[in-house]
Amino acid sequence: MKWTKYLVTTAFLILSVAGMHPDAGAVTLISACTTITTPGSYILTRNLVAAGDCLVVAADFVTIDLAGHMIRGNRTGIGIQDSGLRKGIAIHDGTITNFLAGLRICGQGSIQILVERMRVIDNVNDGISLCDGMAIVKDSISSGNSQGIFVGPHSVVRSTTASNNGVIGIQAGLSTIIGNTANENGNTGLSIGAGSTIMNNSVHGNAQFGLLVRCPSNVLGNTLTANGPGGTTNLTPQGTGVCNVEHNVISP
Repeated sequence: MKWTKYLVTTAFLILSVAGMHPDAGAVTLISACTTITTPGSYILTRNLVAAGDCLVVAADFVTIDLAGHMIRGNRTGIGIQDSGLRKGIAIHDGTITNFLAGLRICGQGSIQILVERMRVIDNVNDGISLCDGMAIVKDSISSGNSQGIFVGPHSVVRSTTASNNGVIGIQAGLSTIIGNTANENGNTGLSIGAGSTIMNNSVHGNAQFGLLVRCPSNVLGNTLTANGPGGTTNLTPQGTGVCNVEHNVISP
């Protein structure tokens, strides 16, 4: 089928990023906000409270395991961010809340970022922003932020909830967006660039648009209900191309 090549690309990207975890034998314990300057695995030992930025990643091939802990701010700074061009960063299993931005890896050229099993909640601006692409966000929640999730091109967002954000649930360039929930966002549920595959997502009750998609893209098996004024803007194709739209449930 037309979308098979996108799924093959997705599988390759997942394997590539998964294979970039640092050596599990090199573990450093973190008990305070800090700048990470050495590749390796880092584990939080307790909840962290920050006035400004908390964790700054200043090295490649870093894994941060929050181990179920919370990083909490004072409505300023960033919970976890990068410093410069970074690659091979993995962040998982915890909560980031009450920052200006929750998790932002946006150094120009920062790629191959994995975020999984994270809860990024009630931040002023971004929840999760992975700007330069080749990123994966999966099995996570981004809620109560201004923008829930933003990923650059050639990324994957899978099995993730981006609901009750002030503006947009999930925004992506040429990417694979599969099996997510984007409900009750203040403007748009999903805003996705051309060349993407958007499959098996649930998009409900967003204030202006359910799915804004630039064509050509593949829109397959999604459930789009009660989005926009009167439920009339569930699916909104844009651009001059033609989208492949199949097997979706679309209703006011």
